[in-house]
Amino acid sequence: MCDSNVILEVKKLKKEFLISKGFFNKNKKYIKAVDDISFKLKKGETLGIVGESGCGKSTMARLILRLIEPSFGEVYFEGKNIFNMTKGEIREFRKKVQIVFQDPAASLNPKMTVKELLEEPLKINFKYNKSQVKEKLDEIIDEVGLDKQSLNKYPCEFSGGQKQRICIARALILRPKVLICDESVSALDVSIQSQIINLLNDLKEKYNMTYIFISHDLSVVKHISNRVGVLYLGKIVELGKVDDIFDRPKHPYTKSLIDAIPIPDPDINNEEIFLKGEVESSRDILKGCKFQCRCRECMEICKRKEPEFEKLDDGSFLACHLKEKDNFSIRKSIVS
Repeated sequence: MCDSNVILEVKKLKKEFLISKGFFNKNKKYIKAVDDISFKLKKGETLGIVGESGCGKSTMARLILRLIEPSFGEVYFEGKNIFNMTKGEIREFRKKVQIVFQDPAASLNPKMTVKELLEEPLKINFKYNKSQVKEKLDEIIDEVGLDKQSLNKYPCEFSGGQKQRICIARALILRPKVLICDESVSALDVSIQSQIINLLNDLKEKYNMTYIFISHDLSVVKHISNRVGVLYLGKIVELGKVDDIFDRPKHPYTKSLIDAIPIPDPDINNEEIFLKGEVESSRDILKGCKFQCRCRECMEICKRKEPEFEKLDDGSFLACHLKEKDNFSIRKSIVS
């Protein structure tokens, strides 16, 4: 990577899972969980990733963290391919890139106190003495809005929102540069969601952090993100600034997702939600565009040729044949 402002770059990332194989290992069938994803993440920005359940959001996050190995592609962190790193380099990488999972209860060991949960990453990665560890614990527990008495309690003694604050504290105690939030507020009440979002925004500003915020809730993504990527069956179909995505969506799938956002005003009639049918199976190899069976603007070329993910003159990216029909100006096909 030649751009010093880019902290993370994903290039043609793919992940296939074997689901069945025939006699003598013939006729193997795979599911394409992540299918040729490319994007760049700039320092200090929040990239929102949206899409329906099963579109590959969480698998993409685990690939970026190298919790699973890819079938093809590369991920560069600060200019170095994480899949070529040594064990020592991977340990340093894991300090700098952390994740907050969707279910806080499942993320926390019920047999460990909050103090033990937060001490563990410090003991593994640093040689702090007891006073330094105590100072770090007091600092992080205060930053996430919990009192010091919480350190001696077990996860079962907390509400869902408090558990998620503990998960955020555990992820941030190493002071990472990139934080991946994988549906980190979807299991919480709406009022608690806003508190956690505000907390994430405050911590981002304080430490100049970079986020990848994964969610199926577009209203939350709109509030926290600078740019938004829309995933469908393992592929990014549209990527652009948050205002462009929500005010001027180009891909039919993006339009349908935005149409589905409820408006709390009975006098406002939403446009008709034209998305039809169910999500196609990733096991089925569909020639052409993956969205063709659900798209009301499907053309003949959509059934024959898969659209390329290309950059438009307004800086956004689009994978749709409508860019030729609607005369969108294509700049280049290199993601930036």
